Amino acid sequence: MDRLHPRRDKFHFVLVHGSGHGAWCWYKVIARLEGAGHTVTALDLASSGIHKSDAGSIGSVAEYVSPLMNFLAHSVLDHQVVLVGHSLGGCAISYAMEAYPEKISKAIFISAFMPRSGDYFVDPQLLQELVSNGLVRLLHIANHSEANSCEPIAMYFDSKNALQYLYNKSSEEDKCLALACLNAAPIVLAKECINLTPERYGSLPRFYIRCEEDACNFVFDNKALAYNPPHKVFSLPNSDHSCFFSVPDALVKLLLDICM
Repeated sequence: MDRLHPRRDKFHFVLVHGSGHGAWCWYKVIARLEGAGHTVTALDLASSGIHKSDAGSIGSVAEYVSPLMNFLAHSVLDHQVVLVGHSLGGCAISYAMEAYPEKISKAIFISAFMPRSGDYFVDPQLLQELVSNGLVRLLHIANHSEANSCEPIAMYFDSKNALQYLYNKSSEEDKCLALACLNAAPIVLAKECINLTPERYGSLPRFYIRCEEDACNFVFDNKALAYNPPHKVFSLPNSDHSCFFSVPDALVKLLLDICM
C-alpha cells in the first residue's frame, strides 16, 4: 500500500490524547468519524482518563504508553492505522511509530510535539517554563531518605490557566467537561529520552496541523516545525489548542483530506 495515497475511502484512526487528558476529549471527533463509516480507537494512556493507574506510580515512558503499544501489538488489523496525536500525544505516537511502523500508514500531529531521537519525552526546561508561567503545577511527595526534601511525582494543569491557554475558543460546556476530567501526568516523562531511527520512525509520512488561535503555539509549533519538519503542514482557523472541542467539523474534514 502507498502510505501517502491509500486506495480506500474508509480508515481506522487511533486517537492519542495529550497530557492530563484522556480518550474522553475526542468525543466529538469519534462521533463524526464513526458516523461517516470510519473505525476509531481512542485510548487512555497509563494514569489518564479512566485508566486505573495513579500518575505517581508510573515508573517509565514505556509504562505510560503501554496501552497504545499493547493495542498495536495485539490487534489483528487488516489494514494500517492512521495515528493521530494531540499535544504531548505527539511523543506517544512517535514512540509507536518506532515500534510498529508496519502497522501504521501515516501519523498526524495536532499542535503536538514532534521529537527527534534523543529528545526528552517532556523537555525538563520547557516543563520549568510552564511551571513558571502558571500553566503547569507539580505534585510533590516527601522524600524520607533526605530530610526536608520533597520531589515531584506528577504534573498537572492549573485549572484557571488551562482555561486561558488550552480552551480559549471552546464552549462553556466543553470547558466544564475538561475541568471535571483533567488529571495528572507522571513526572517520569521529563526524565527519559526517546529513541527514533530513520529506518522505522523515519519511514512514515508525518503531517502537522496548526491551530491558528492556539495560545500554546509558542510551545509546540515553532520548535517542532523548525527542527523536525513534517511532510506537510495544515492550518485550522478559529481553533484553540483543543481543536477537538472548538472546531470538530473542520478537524474531521482535515483528517479525512490528509488521508485521501
